[in-house]
Amino acid sequence: MAFFFSIALAFGQNEKKVKELIKETKKEIKEGTGDVKTEKKDLKAEKKELRRLEGTNVSSMAKDNFDSQLVGTTKSVTFADLPKNAQTEITKEYADYDIGPIFFFDNNEANEGLVLLYGIESESQDNYFVELIKGAKKVVLQVLDSGEVFFHENLK
Repeated sequence: MAFFFSIALAFGQNEKKVKELIKETKKEIKEGTGDVKTEKKDLKAEKKELRRLEGTNVSSMAKDNFDSQLVGTTKSVTFADLPKNAQTEITKEYADYDIGPIFFFDNNEANEGLVLLYGIESESQDNYFVELIKGAKKVVLQVLDSGEVFFHENLK
């Protein structure tokens, strides 16, 4: 009986040591988490200070190389927003393509000449641009307000 009592006593002491080790480990982990939070807070403060030091001034080189004229604006539209005759032609000629993003380019009326859209120079006028997708192949169609449809470009 004394033998079983000594085993139980030893087991109890080991269990107590294990619980103390777990408690210490949890405390270390919790303290470590606090260090990470402190480091994140310090890093955020450093970034804020760097932004303040950089200031809001734009370099003269950037100003000299920036075309500050409004060429036009774009907005996303749906297939239903296209002129009806363009919808009919696209549905017929590109039946095996899926309709991708469509946007409307609104020319700045004071702007004359060519604009660069999808990597191609185009007359500066109001146009719709329709992306069509067939497997890995993508094409862009240009649609005028009048409903005329033109192939614009293959996308890669």
